[in-house]
Amino acid sequence: MAVVVAESEARHILDIAEGFMKSQVLFTSLKLGIFDLLDKSAAPMTAVRISEAIRADTDATKRLLNACAGLGLLLKENVDKETGDGEYQLTQATRTFLTPSSSTNLGDWLGRLAVVFSSPWGDLPKAVKEGPTFSTLNGLDRGRTFEDVYSTEKYFMGAMEGLTTVFGARTASAFDLAEFQNICDIGGCTGPLAYHLAAAYPKAAVSVFDLPEVVKVAEDRRPVAEHAERVSFIPGGRKNRT
Repeated sequence: MAVVVAESEARHILDIAEGFMKSQVLFTSLKLGIFDLLDKSAAPMTAVRISEAIRADTDATKRLLNACAGLGLLLKENVDKETGDGEYQLTQATRTFLTPSSSTNLGDWLGRLAVVFSSPWGDLPKAVKEGPTFSTLNGLDRGRTFEDVYSTEKYFMGAMEGLTTVFGARTASAFDLAEFQNICDIGGCTGPLAYHLAAAYPKAAVSVFDLPEVVKVAEDRRPVAEHAERVSFIPGGRKNRT
């Protein structure tokens, strides 16, 4: 029994240590457009075809694809028993959460993690030792967190939309808000959570307060549904007091 417990604890430590490998496989596949490529393909693709499409080394691409298959991000089929070569296609989960064509795409958020947070996490020992100095020297001024991270760039709005579309229904029902007639989501982006709130609380008027450029995009993306009519958008900014 003690041996089993010890192995379990050791496995837990190794899972933590090796976690960055798995995330890099995911981030790299997203950055190279592999999931998008397979989503648009009418049939499974070989490593050779994929490497040609993304202009990458064939052997390295094959290793990356096999890693994706091992992590359950891709399906590998029609495998040649002698060479190990095969064809790759998306799993249902990958098609649902990692492709731009899906309304529940988390790819923008994962891309945000890979770009914005790679420096502090990759240099964490140095960041811990230097504190605020590290942030300043690496262009991560703490006073500009909003501008640097919560920007209105298209892919950040995509990140907000993807996360909330997937988890918004549970968030909306996490607290009982039935007694409130007006609910405001501050910084609610294009309104994915607001629409979940409107659906969960049919007697409430729901509003979203966000930057003018975000509100403009939000109005163009309003879904056609009865509860969506009860969601309004208020343009403003962090310094807005009205």
